[in-house]
Amino acid sequence: RDVAVTGLQTCALPIYLLTGHEVGHALFTPARGWHDAVDEYDGAPKAYLNVLEDVRIERKVQDLYPGLRHQFQKGYKTLADEDFFGLNNLTRPMSDMLLIDRINLKTKIGSFIEVEFKDEELPFLNAAYRTETFEDVVRLAKKIYAYQRKVLEEAKKKAAQQVYLQYNLAHVKADAAKGQGEYIEGLAGLFGCQSQLTGSYSEFAKVSQSQHNAIFTSDDANV
Repeated sequence: RDVAVTGLQTCALPIYLLTGHEVGHALFTPARGWHDAVDEYDGAPKAYLNVLEDVRIERKVQDLYPGLRHQFQKGYKTLADEDFFGLNNLTRPMSDMLLIDRINLKTKIGSFIEVEFKDEELPFLNAAYRTETFEDVVRLAKKIYAYQRKVLEEAKKKAAQQVYLQYNLAHVKADAAKGQGEYIEGLAGLFGCQSQLTGSYSEFAKVSQSQHNAIFTSDDANV
């Protein structure tokens, strides 16, 4: 056995897993795909490339050396048993994690934990298992990154709408004392204007800075 250290995570792993993984990179990852070199590809962040390239080279090295399959599974089980990925400390459901992070979990310890995917995400997961070249990895990383940005942007707009409605509904209720008719009219005006939201969030910041910060302190920095 050997000891793998990643950031603050320390985990004892079978040495054949570590060796097999690195041999896979040596055999199948081109020079331009190593370490900082992957930052050259616009629209494909390094973290995304690393996850997807790991899936590709680990599959290929196990196909080349079938005896490694058992060792890889032993290593993956160790990762799961020792909570290497910190899943026991999650403060949100796993389904809220970025797609690329869930792909990483599924392809490494998915035999030992349940990892959820939406129907629209499954093609990305299946494609990760089928990449043959590093160029395939780059193309897929760009697609997943673009998809994730779209999802996060839609979530922001939805959250902004909720802040907008909560703020205006509070004011409408406050005006209820003026008469039920004005209250109903206010509600009609409030809900009738939802479709006019443009996605500009600066006005909402004036309403409730704490709510605004909670909504827009998202995972954008990780994408």
